[in-house]
Amino acid sequence: MNGDDSANHPADRHRDHDDVTSIRDELHAVLDRLDARSQIIVLLRLDNYTLGELAELMGCSERTIQRQWEQICRHCRSALPD
Repeated sequence: MNGDDSANHPADRHRDHDDVTSIRDELHAVLDRLDARSQIIVLLRLDNYTLGELAELMGCSERTIQRQWEQICRHCRSALPD
């Protein structure tokens, strides 16, 4: 033991959980404002689909998916606090 148990203090873990919950809630609020197609793109990107795979799945060009992904990212950056 090094005498510094502050990182393991229950209050710190609770505060960390509150921070994660707050961030999760903010992210959900931002994603809820996206149209259904954009929400699908986000969920599949989070599931490690490539832009090419998304394009094939959604029946459009990879460039179209790339533009939509960039638009989604801009939306999220502008809507989420720094």
